[in-house]
Amino acid sequence: MPEPILVSLIVCSYKQEGYIEEAVLSALAQTYDPLEIIISDDCSPDRTFEIIQKTLFTHAGKRNITAYQNRTNLGLVGNLNTAFALAQGELILVQGGDDCSLPDRTSELVAAYQSQQPKPDLVFSNVHFIDNKGKLLKTQTEHRSIPTLEQVIRGRFFIAGGMAAAYSRDMLEFFGPLDRLILYEDYVLTFRALARNGIKHVPKPLVKYRIHDESIMAHENAIAQDREKPTKILARSLAQEDDRYSTWRKSGRTYIFDGWRLKRYRTYLVADARSSTASRPQAMLWLLWAILTMRPFFARTIWSRDILRFQNSDSYTGA
Repeated sequence: MPEPILVSLIVCSYKQEGYIEEAVLSALAQTYDPLEIIISDDCSPDRTFEIIQKTLFTHAGKRNITAYQNRTNLGLVGNLNTAFALAQGELILVQGGDDCSLPDRTSELVAAYQSQQPKPDLVFSNVHFIDNKGKLLKTQTEHRSIPTLEQVIRGRFFIAGGMAAAYSRDMLEFFGPLDRLILYEDYVLTFRALARNGIKHVPKPLVKYRIHDESIMAHENAIAQDREKPTKILARSLAQEDDRYSTWRKSGRTYIFDGWRLKRYRTYLVADARSSTASRPQAMLWLLWAILTMRPFFARTIWSRDILRFQNSDSYTGA
């Protein structure tokens, strides 16, 4: 049997006073040991952090716990970066402040993490979807096959949901902090893991993921559907693709992109720009941004006829 490893469980909260007590209690109820729990509140303007403190005062016991509140609001990615930097565990689990981890979540993910060599950089499970009152909406039951990096670049869409994921500290340190412009952090972290030691799926629901009007999923959907701020959407898309391109460069797999003319990446950018009703002048502004911030990959991509002609075309075929 493998030796126990130190694991970190991060709970990220923001304006979740109605759910945070249950979230913290679920973290404290984990059966795995040794475990450190890090609770990072992103300067909530409500009673979220006060409830965190009261819950820990009553129920913490002898757990290794760090709880703090950011002085200013850093956003989801900024809050994650701060918590990742504090984590000492070999494996780092993430949980939302409105979600709940089942008691055996950490044990199950650690077992999967230690079941293969090299150890995967990302392990994730299925989830129970619940509403704001905790009522079960749906349960994931499928066993998800993991694509290769090459398959993702060729066009297969795949994300290991961050609400049910654990990441190796080695991977997080290797690639460094996430760009705070990124909207979908799990989109980027999934790609990073595929570029290194891969991903392992646990086909069991180990998280209760809450869907409500102020949840992360609802917030992300609102931004994605915001037609009045196309430049904001395009900026986030560029940041995400910039990170994936940097990840590929750092992994040393040069043959992948060179052989396929970056087809899928231009498809992402064109689709995002078209859906947000961006215009050619806006695309040219992003070209200038890419040049000034020394992003030759995106300067080349935006300059290509594919990205500049999209507003006159109803379909896109790529290079």
